[in-house]
Amino acid sequence: MNKPNRLTRFFFYGDSNTYGFDPRGFLGGRYPADVRWADILQKTFRGTCDFTFEGMNGRSIPVSRTEYRWLEQMIRRASPLDYAAVMLGTNDLLMTARPDAAAAAGRMHTLVEWLLDLPALREAGARVILMIPPYAAVHVRKEDPYYRYYAESVRLAELYRKIPAGHGGRVLCIDTTAWDIELAYDDVHFTEKGSLSFAKEMEGEIRKLLKPYTEKQTREDQTR
Repeated sequence: MNKPNRLTRFFFYGDSNTYGFDPRGFLGGRYPADVRWADILQKTFRGTCDFTFEGMNGRSIPVSRTEYRWLEQMIRRASPLDYAAVMLGTNDLLMTARPDAAAAAGRMHTLVEWLLDLPALREAGARVILMIPPYAAVHVRKEDPYYRYYAESVRLAELYRKIPAGHGGRVLCIDTTAWDIELAYDDVHFTEKGSLSFAKEMEGEIRKLLKPYTEKQTREDQTR
């Protein structure tokens, strides 16, 4: 009897849009599981993939030793992994009066380098996925002072696109800015429709990643 294939294992590290934050309530809350894109992926790929989602409201790119230590512990618990994905940077811009895309991109570059060198990922041959978050403040008019948050989120995406270069294919990029995800009134968080659309787009991206594994398994089955 053939042994079942090991599930392809993903780890996602993100902020409130990974957590599934629902901004409609006074104190906020969380969308139900059938709306959250993370839970939809769990259901869609059940039996094929194993997902660990670590989303937290307000999370920014790690800078302190404590934050990196916590992240390492999360990754160890989820290991062995095939992919470690990060979708952060929005809060790095929004939680300051002077958003600086270059500074945020520098912190992300440091994080990606750290992930590549992390023994739990390096020894498993895992790849890092840098997810470019949707633009923030997309409906703000150019003359509005808050327009700088949109401008810097566009600049952040441009800088993020350059990070995977030079890593021999170990760093992949998923650019969600092209997906036209519907945002809530705050111009930051996904609506229910936006979350469902995000799930559909992510399903397509994951199927692309799984294709080599599927083709390999098909060849092995044909030789048995």
